[in-house]
Amino acid sequence: MPRGILLPEASALLGVRIAIRRGKLSMSQKELAKRANICRRTLSSYELGGAPITVEKLIIIAEILDTPLAYFLEELDRTR
Repeated sequence: MPRGILLPEASALLGVRIAIRRGKLSMSQKELAKRANICRRTLSSYELGGAPITVEKLIIIAEILDTPLAYFLEELDRTR
């Protein structure tokens, strides 16, 4: 697996957390995707766990959502 890519199980959990946080901010997929410089379909794939997200892209999304990176990672720690 290439460096910076998270495992599929991790990607699915992260995707749910991204969608939840985006929803709490009343931000559309289109808006978040534009600000993260990705297409809306890619963001949708992240949120549905269908595409792995890079650590670098997760950091960008966390910053846009004004959310600590720990918010996304805490669930991963509980699944070990």
